Amino acid sequence: MKIWQTSEEGPCLPYDKLLAFLRTHPKIKPATVEGLCGTSEIKVAPILAWINRAENVWVDVKTGTLYFPDGTCCTSYQRKIVSKL
Repeated sequence: MKIWQTSEEGPCLPYDKLLAFLRTHPKIKPATVEGLCGTSEIKVAPILAWINRAENVWVDVKTGTLYFPDGTCCTSYQRKIVSKL
């Protein structure tokens, strides 16, 4: 299984890596995210990403934002997946 390199600027998948990941035809699921502005629906896929070590996380297939298995966003403590994946 490939370990996907995250951005140098923060724990997210850069656009070029996100496009390459999507070409692998990952299993995409709907998810509900809660944040400061309420809730929103996103689509996520499981991925093995490098975040100081190899981590099984969820990636937002539109933005490259990463979420830990418990739903916590890797870049903002104010965002969290609240639906069951």
